[in-house]
Amino acid sequence: MEYDYDEKDVAIIRTLVSNARLSCREIAKRLKLHPNTVIERMGRMEEAGVIERYSAMISHEKLGYGVTAMVQVDVEGKTDDALKKIAKVPYVHETYRTTGEYDGIALIRCRDMNDLGKATNDINEIHGVQRVNTKIVLGSYPGTCEFATEPATSFKKL
Repeated sequence: MEYDYDEKDVAIIRTLVSNARLSCREIAKRLKLHPNTVIERMGRMEEAGVIERYSAMISHEKLGYGVTAMVQVDVEGKTDDALKKIAKVPYVHETYRTTGEYDGIALIRCRDMNDLGKATNDINEIHGVQRVNTKIVLGSYPGTCEFATEPATSFKKL
């Protein structure tokens, strides 16, 4: 079931996305809302699963994980089962089921090409994997990490 949100919820979400460490009091101050309003709304969004967790954005490079790759995977048989197994391979951060020529993509972050080779070999050994196509990331251009919504005029006013 889709969560019924309004412009205040969107403002809270956008504030959290930009800095999840802010206190409810600080969010309320920035949005000119009462702290109890923010606490109640965040609680509802947590219960509904809109807010799944609070996390930090880290620099993988500064931790020594300077190689990033996207591994396209072609699977014969049960795609979801294979992708779940791929998600457990060391250095795999995320897997996505996709449309097109390949059935899925795995995002890999590792220290060096040897680690990447190990990860792709592990992926190739998973039952059902027919072929892989590895794309090494040469650079990234992060988006805003903003919450995309309809125009503000379409929100329900409370």
